[in-house]
Formats: sequence, structure tokens, C-alpha cells
Amino acid sequence: MPNRGNAVRLAVAGAGASEQVPRWVMVIPRIYVGAVFLAAGIGQLGHAREWTEPGRSWPTALHAQIAAWIPHSAWYYRSFELQSVLPHTDLLAPAIGVAHVVIGLALLLGIWTRVAAVVAMALLLNYVAAEGYTVYGAGDPSAYLALLLVVWLGRGGETWGLDVVVATRRSRRVVS
Repeated sequence: MPNRGNAVRLAVAGAGASEQVPRWVMVIPRIYVGAVFLAAGIGQLGHAREWTEPGRSWPTALHAQIAAWIPHSAWYYRSFELQSVLPHTDLLAPAIGVAHVVIGLALLLGIWTRVAAVVAMALLLNYVAAEGYTVYGAGDPSAYLALLLVVWLGRGGETWGLDVVVATRRSRRVVS
């Protein structure tokens, strides 16, 4: 069973020693990435200026962005983009905005944190392939992937989050 105390055990590479990292440290990446996803989703659904140009809707802006990415997208992703994503941006755009809002709220509240982190990582990997980034390169997607991996591995919702309430209720039902 993983450590559920006030600290996370962190093995120091190659040294065989370990240090205690305070659990509240997991809250920082969770809150930060949650705020980024929530702001993105609200901006997309509200057709904010940073997501669209004046007079354009979010679905139209998404279609134009994907069309611009296609020449640079990953070779294994390009046909999927052309055949499945580009023709359906009217349906995908609101779904992406809602997904960003839900992920953002889940991370901010610390509820279903590990599920939210995995879904967010899956979305980010899609964006990486669509845009032609490399996961190991510098940039926002790589940084968010790393932060989400930390949140997932460190069970970021168990400190100052509602995952503790969910876990407590679940354990009570099992015991009863």
C-alpha cells in the first residue's frame, strides 16, 4: 500500500537514500495545470480572443488551426487528422472545451485527480501529434505532461483535495 502519510518517499537516484517530500508539494502542479485547463476551456467555449479571431467561432478557429498543423503533424497521426478530426471540428470543438473545463475543475478541486490527469495527458499527446511537437522537446505540452505525470504518480488529489473524501467513503463502504 502506498504511503498515505504527510510525506511522499522519494528515492534519490543511484544513492539508495531517500528523503521525505511534503505532500503539499503535489498541490502546486495540480492547481497550476488545473487553472490552465480551466482557463483554456472557458476561453474556448466563450470564444475568447486568444482562441479565436474577431468574427470567428471556436469551431472555425479550431478547423483553421488543425488545417495549419497538418503539414507538420506526426506521420502516424496525419491521416487520422484529415479523415476524422478536420471534418468534425464543429462537434469536437465544444467537446474539447468542455473536457478542458471538467479536467480543470477536477484538478483544482482535487477530485478524481488521477483520472483527470490521465485524460489530460491523452489530450496533450493528441495535441503533440497533431501539431508535430516531440514529447521530449521543450515547450508547453512537454511541461504539462511532466507536471501531470507528477500529479498522477504522487496522487495529487489526496492533499487539500476531495479525493480524500472519496477514498474515505469508499473505504467505509468496503468495511461496512
